[in-house]
Amino acid sequence: MGKVNIANLREGMVLADNLVDTTGRCLLTQGSVIQMRHIHIMKSWGITEADVEGVDQEQAASSAMAEIDPELIKKCEDYIAPFFSRSNQEHEVMQEIKRQSVLRLARKWPGNSGLFENSADSDSTGASDGPPDEKTVPVQKLVDSSQLASFPDIYYRIDKALRDPKSSAAHLAETISSDTSLAAKLLRLANSAFYGLPSKTDSITRAVTLIGTKEISTLALGVLAIRYFKNIPQKLINMKGFWTHSVACGFFASILAQRKIGLSEERFFIAGLLHDIGRLVMSMGLPKNMAYAVSQSRRTSTPLNEVEREVFGFDHTKTASLLMKKWEIPMTLENMLRYHHDPVKSPNPLEASVIHVADIMAIAFQFGHSGEMMVPSLKAEVWNTLGISRSVIEPTLTQVERLVNDTMKDFLYE
Repeated sequence: MGKVNIANLREGMVLADNLVDTTGRCLLTQGSVIQMRHIHIMKSWGITEADVEGVDQEQAASSAMAEIDPELIKKCEDYIAPFFSRSNQEHEVMQEIKRQSVLRLARKWPGNSGLFENSADSDSTGASDGPPDEKTVPVQKLVDSSQLASFPDIYYRIDKALRDPKSSAAHLAETISSDTSLAAKLLRLANSAFYGLPSKTDSITRAVTLIGTKEISTLALGVLAIRYFKNIPQKLINMKGFWTHSVACGFFASILAQRKIGLSEERFFIAGLLHDIGRLVMSMGLPKNMAYAVSQSRRTSTPLNEVEREVFGFDHTKTASLLMKKWEIPMTLENMLRYHHDPVKSPNPLEASVIHVADIMAIAFQFGHSGEMMVPSLKAEVWNTLGISRSVIEPTLTQVERLVNDTMKDFLYE
């Protein structure tokens, strides 16, 4: 017997142990024969795996692979392999992420072999093989000289209203409504699949009440940040690809955070959304250097953040950290951005680990791109910090795929 992911459960399998929900309540007893309705119940209760007699996850996964043309699987494995060449593929979680990446591509490949945007010719950074002819500058100077050094005043007015003990949901809604573009976008998000409210609302006051004051203000931060960077020329960076990757990372982070009690889903969504924002600052301030770094990363199959340190003397995480300080963004959010490539060094390793794993999944499943092509390695202690099962990977991917498809337009379009 062994744990089998819910995606690999089939009718007729027999439970080797009681199936319990997250509260410990027994849903099905040992010896029950699994039926399709049972699988639907498991999904609705957020159960990601079950103990099954006579089969383990590896056997079940092999059966799932066997349902797809072996030649297509081989073609997809060959396509995926270079992206994983620098990751620690001996780790069971990375093995599952890679397997799901192959399956995702195989299911979408027929008639759409150009599915993924992460090909070398899809980026528009004007990458060059020659070294940059522009001089780098200290990271603090790069941030200070950026036209992005001051954040929109509406964010600080929202924050002030949130901190005022006399402020009400109506007052916060009134502040938000003073920026009609922001209000319209927040309403679209409130009515999107991201929240799945039982009924539509056309009132910011009601949206604030339903979603929460802290949550709506956090979401406003993300919306304003995207709007702030919307005029970056396409020749510098593929902005649709960048924000697709960022939104997907935000969703992965939010769903992973749901697995831990006491973590704010919205805060993790925004951290995932903004985790690579430093690359936008670097691309705007030193475009030739950034183009060269991207080119070198792809040519040598070296993680982009490592090449950034060679070319600039710093990477996008340091840039993002200083930008967050400049914008007076809370330290907890800044730390998630600063340490998402090295969570064990963070003052709060759990929070940084959520963003790290979310970034790995967004890259591995190739939701857009922010310049990085290589799937990062996952340290065992980082995954252990999360304290969740690898069985969450497949259902999380399914959720994120739906959310990205349903919600991207709400983030990208005015």
